[in-house]
Amino acid sequence: MHKIAVVTTTRAEYGVLRRLLRLLERDSRIELFLYVTGTHLEQAYGYTISEIEEDEIRIFKKIKISAKGDTQQDIAETMAQAQIRFTNEFLKNMPDLLVVVGDRYELLSICISAVMLRIPIAHISGGEVTSGAVDDVIRNCITKMSYLHFPACEEYARRVIQMGENPERVFNFGDIGVDTVLHTDFLSKEKLQNELRINLMRPYAMVTFHPVTMEKDSVNQLKSLLSAIEEENELIYVFTKANADIGGAFFNQVLQEFCEIHENCYLFDSLGSRKYLSMLAGCKVVIGNSSSGIYEAPAFRIPTINIGNRQNGRVKAESIVDCKPNKEEIVKAIKMVQSNSFTKKLKNMKIPFEGGETAEKILEKIGEESNVNSVQHCMTTLRFTLKCYVFATPALISLVQFIDPNGGSNFINALIVVAITVSVSFTLTWIFGFEDPANKEDDEETTEEVAVEKEEVTSSSVVLSPIEGKAVSLKQVNDITFSEEIMGKGVAIIPTVGRAVSPVNGIVSALFETKHAIGLTADNGAEILISTAELKKIYGFIYVDRNDDGTGTLERYKKKSFDWYKEVIETNGGSLKNKL
Repeated sequence: MHKIAVVTTTRAEYGVLRRLLRLLERDSRIELFLYVTGTHLEQAYGYTISEIEEDEIRIFKKIKISAKGDTQQDIAETMAQAQIRFTNEFLKNMPDLLVVVGDRYELLSICISAVMLRIPIAHISGGEVTSGAVDDVIRNCITKMSYLHFPACEEYARRVIQMGENPERVFNFGDIGVDTVLHTDFLSKEKLQNELRINLMRPYAMVTFHPVTMEKDSVNQLKSLLSAIEEENELIYVFTKANADIGGAFFNQVLQEFCEIHENCYLFDSLGSRKYLSMLAGCKVVIGNSSSGIYEAPAFRIPTINIGNRQNGRVKAESIVDCKPNKEEIVKAIKMVQSNSFTKKLKNMKIPFEGGETAEKILEKIGEESNVNSVQHCMTTLRFTLKCYVFATPALISLVQFIDPNGGSNFINALIVVAITVSVSFTLTWIFGFEDPANKEDDEETTEEVAVEKEEVTSSSVVLSPIEGKAVSLKQVNDITFSEEIMGKGVAIIPTVGRAVSPVNGIVSALFETKHAIGLTADNGAEILISTAELKKIYGFIYVDRNDDGTGTLERYKKKSFDWYKEVIETNGGSLKNKL
């Protein structure tokens, strides 16, 4: 049974994850570890863990990481708490996979803990852009730490791939929040009226406005919004409190004071997922800078007035009206979205994030045997933009391997690494110097003796099989590096037991971080390389007829650079000198 951990930190996250959590609970392949933390456990933000409890989804553990306040220092200290506490928790119950959604700062710390403990991460809602919020940086960091990716649309999927992620692990199933909307059993207006004590027979607007963490005038933007609402007072305005971001507590204080003196304005800590979506379904317009206006509102064909820059960069439906954060523009927008001409065009509007059965598709991917068991044997974490599958450090002779046929910064990064390597080597040599052999003839003589001795060892030594299985010719291996004996003589084994042991007495002289290969040096001096030979779609010197969807003949043929590079290796760089 797979141990899959899911972390939720806010009301919004849980609303998105609710369907997936139910499916995970019911799946016999999976043992769900649901961690509830962040604002879920704070009374000031509605103590929204109660909604999870009401839904009867089993909570594995509550982890409190409350901050003293909402200053930059408070947020940073909260992140530190999260990393320490989740590191300890993961060590106790090491999950096979961690599932997170979005871009909350708490999640960044939690994901760092997972990375350092080699726990693979499945990230939902990556590839998005919110240039007006610090969330943008956090989201991209989580993407680079993740193994599986579930972006909300094709454009976001393309961005994830452009960041260097493997296309075979990026799945566009649509937005999981929109999927939740389509599967929610909404409450009636009568029931909502009774529970919330609001007259919903009048037209009403849903309002959520968060601090804009990358701008200094967030408070002025909020005041402009409230001034516009005072002028457009024919609607009822239902506010939900701001997130626990920098300045969030002050925002909520301002909202509280405003709603107390305006009889058509109501403020709630949190409505909970089902109530919020039910309210959304019957409202006239969504106002603010929350992502719910970008994703969920279009699913209802309801107009959104998106104020300011917080959501800049996101894909937007026709129902969304971008508005500058000043009173005049907001008033103008409120009037416009209520016009017949605007509402009419929304009836047949295309929803950009609608995928269909998104939660089920995500479940199937994170529950696959290959994505849970084998992932731990891959280098899934601490990856860099610089990517090349070679047994050497980037150097002038190997630069060609770093050229990506799809473009990108890989080659530039390789050049930077080469420059650093050359500079450091030159500097250290200049400082510490080096010794030339005293006698060139003696040195040549010694070299010859060593070579002869090594040949004798190689030819006379017996090496036992490191693994149980059927021995086949090395030429049958689907990796030309081995089949053409570039790495030396050897044998291929089709294993019957998934365990390899050292075939000689000696030491481990090389251990690759990917765990795909290990180098041994026997007591008699013989050098042995044990490696897996897996088919991977990577950049190299061999073309493979295989598409991202799995189709193709799998036919292989050499690139133009293959023979050139083979000659360079065989001559130890001598072929390059001859051509200069």
